[in-house]
Amino acid sequence: MKPISPLFVFLLVSLFSLFLPACTPQKFENPPDFCTDNSMCITSGCSNTLCVSVQDEPVFTTCEYKYEYACYQNKSLATCGCVEHKCQWITQPGFDRCMQEKQALNNQIPIV
Repeated sequence: MKPISPLFVFLLVSLFSLFLPACTPQKFENPPDFCTDNSMCITSGCSNTLCVSVQDEPVFTTCEYKYEYACYQNKSLATCGCVEHKCQWITQPGFDRCMQEKQALNNQIPIV
């Protein structure tokens, strides 16, 4: 039997190592706000005006209140849900009008 050349062994190991990473499982991270259904989305932030994925890190915002935040609390106007694999607000007819009316109050009536 003919001895195996060290060069042949080196080439064989090198070739094998090229394909080895393709066989090992890889962890893929989802983009921020990724979802597959509405149950993966929650409201966040001090005033609950953010729509984020339950898988994301907690989100902290300043605690302030603006009149238009009431539009987000009205479930007939806006819900936090999954749209095309991204958590975002799903708004209904009337939401934009609500926002305009409430934003106008910010300039007229101070929040105490």
